[in-house]
Amino acid sequence: MTVVWTERGGSKVRKPTGPGGYGSMLVERSVTGHLRGSIDYDWAEEGVVVTLKVKPERLGA
Repeated sequence: MTVVWTERGGSKVRKPTGPGGYGSMLVERSVTGHLRGSIDYDWAEEGVVVTLKVKPERLGA
């Protein structure tokens, strides 16, 4: 299963330089750890696009 989160129409986006906050860490650990999926960020100036990929059978556990 692939979920694509797209944000557009706001301020120009810049890729974060730090380690990220608690929410980012929680999402990363959940997707890559428990769900054994992947998460990819596209930090385009016009808006961020986040792509989450998870095997559907991992969602029922």
